[in-house]
Amino acid sequence: MTTMTNPMLSEFREEVVVTKRILDRVPPEKLSWKPHAKSMSLGQLAIHMATVPGAVARVTQQDSFDVSQGNFVPPQPSNVEEFHAAFDHSVREVEDCLNGMTNQQAEGNWRLMLKDRELSVSRGSAFYGRSC
Repeated sequence: MTTMTNPMLSEFREEVVVTKRILDRVPPEKLSWKPHAKSMSLGQLAIHMATVPGAVARVTQQDSFDVSQGNFVPPQPSNVEEFHAAFDHSVREVEDCLNGMTNQQAEGNWRLMLKDRELSVSRGSAFYGRSC
């Protein structure tokens, strides 16, 4: 692990505790409940929370990510074990990414795109970094 990634990994581990606490409170009998008719179900929202860290680690392995190519509709879990397992996997992905990153990779630029349009550029370690 590089010296640049130490603070990122430390902060990420603090967030893991908070996210796990929230996921632990999702009632198994309410996975299909929707807070609003246009909303995702509680189960979909939980699996979304569980998988976002790993997804960010994966997309930042490239120089850029085109949001028009993303699939942002999480599946409906049939039980709480599914999103807990997804969260464990997601956490491992981020830790592996950060532990394997060099300082040069952590300082690299990353672009968020919409087709040919640049939406954002992150310089340095604004995300988990590149080339995890």
